[in-house]
Amino acid sequence: MNLVVVITDLFIGGSPRVTADLVIDLQRSHGFSSTVISLKPLPPAAQSAIVNELRAANIEVLSLNARSGRQLFAAARALADLITQKNPPVVYSLLVHANLVTHLALRRLGKNRPRHIQSIHTVQPYPRWHWWLQRWLNRHADGFVAPSHAILDKLGLKESGH
Repeated sequence: MNLVVVITDLFIGGSPRVTADLVIDLQRSHGFSSTVISLKPLPPAAQSAIVNELRAANIEVLSLNARSGRQLFAAARALADLITQKNPPVVYSLLVHANLVTHLALRRLGKNRPRHIQSIHTVQPYPRWHWWLQRWLNRHADGFVAPSHAILDKLGLKESGH
C-alpha cells in the first residue's frame, strides 16, 4: 500500500521522530511504500538525522519548501499535484499547519480524493488559534489519531477505540 505522510518539518523533534518510526515500521512489517512530505524546507545536513534515516530505509522524502504562512496556498497546490501523482488511498498529516495544507490540497481533488487521517502531538495552550483551527479541521477529516487523551479532551473528541 502507498501512504503519503505530510508533516510541518523534519527537524529533530518528537513529531518527526514519531513519523520516521511509523513509516519505517509500516514498511518493514507490512510492506507499505511511503512518501514523507515536509511543508518547510528540509533541514541542513548537520540537522538531518531523521531525513537520512528515512532515506536509508528507502523512504522517499520531499519538501514543499514553504518558508512562510504566505506560501501555504502554493504548498497546497503542489501537494495536490503530488497526491494525484502518488495516488495513495490514505494521506496522513500531523501538526496543525500540515493538517491545514493537506485539507486544502484534498479539497482541490474533489470527490476522488484519498481518505485523510490527521494528528497533532501537543497540548500547549498557545497559540489559541491553533486549537480553533484544529477543531474546524477535525470536522473535515476521515479520522484523527491522538497520542493522549488530553489532546482528545482539548479538541472535544471522544475516544473511539479504532
